[in-house]
Amino acid sequence: MEEKINNSSQIEKIKYDGGMLTVTFKKGTVYEYYEVPEEVVTEMVKSEAPGKYFASMIRGTYKYKKVT
Repeated sequence: MEEKINNSSQIEKIKYDGGMLTVTFKKGTVYEYYEVPEEVVTEMVKSEAPGKYFASMIRGTYKYKKVT
């Protein structure tokens, strides 16, 4: 799954593949988050505020690595 996030001031797009969530921020940085359940990603995409959802439900919860 790859989605452009239109209703976020922070997140440009996300890509989800088999538990790995790749988040590209509007500033150009890219992070990979590991072992993220698909339902969490789906809820973030459907959220009215994906950036806030990301900050409260994903950041700090799952292991990650900065890619760029």
